Amino acid sequence: MEWLFYLVAAAAVAVLLRPAKKKETAQDLFELKEVHPDGLIELPGDKYRLVVEIEPVNLALRSFQEQAAVWTGLRAMLNSLNVPCTFLVQTRHLDLRDYLEDYRRKADECPPHIRSYARSLCDWLQKETEGKHLRDRRFYAILKLDAASSGIEGGVQTDNPALNELVNLLSKAGKTKLPSGELRKLARDTLFEAASVIAGSLGSFEIGARVLDRRQVLEMLYATLNRDLAPFASFTDADRSGAFSLFPVSNTPEVILKGLGSDV
Repeated sequence: MEWLFYLVAAAAVAVLLRPAKKKETAQDLFELKEVHPDGLIELPGDKYRLVVEIEPVNLALRSFQEQAAVWTGLRAMLNSLNVPCTFLVQTRHLDLRDYLEDYRRKADECPPHIRSYARSLCDWLQKETEGKHLRDRRFYAILKLDAASSGIEGGVQTDNPALNELVNLLSKAGKTKLPSGELRKLARDTLFEAASVIAGSLGSFEIGARVLDRRQVLEMLYATLNRDLAPFASFTDADRSGAFSLFPVSNTPEVILKGLGSDV
């Protein structure tokens, strides 16, 4: 069987040496096949991802014992995960427009003596933040599972790409592939189980964690791909204006009709 090993090794090297398809745009880096309503991200090749947003905490305000407990709990949580995980820290422009509008709307429902205070507080926040470049940090844990490729257990990769490809090819030999529906269900159960482990472990230290649904995932991708535009046009504003529609509507006919006036 030695010849089979060298044959598979040669095939693996050929795959690695094959020139990768050039990425023309930043969107090409995100090979999304589908983002399901519950937040499950499906990629080509039966690959699945799940994004968990983690609430940031200020460890400097906690005692030495609390800090040690948080780090110990984080280490225990990482050791208990059965899928690969990538942590992402994203810095965004902090837009308080929606927050201030919601604050004013809720203030109008309060009793008169609280309403005046809430409005004055809202006006002060708007004055203090207007024209300033405020930043907001978001922390994410991206859980990954390649359901169709279990050559390397749990998707764990080594530092040698050639070895990773070789082990994957060897493991796929003679393996029966499950239907896509079953793979998707298996991936969903595994990833959400891992997400519950994260939420439960961090919750014991009063650190919030939640799984992003479809709209929240798209909002995160929108802020990632449009770092210059996102501070001025939020995901909601862009959606309302039809920026993501496959059938854009032009205002040119309406402008022309208004310019012609009564001559039409």
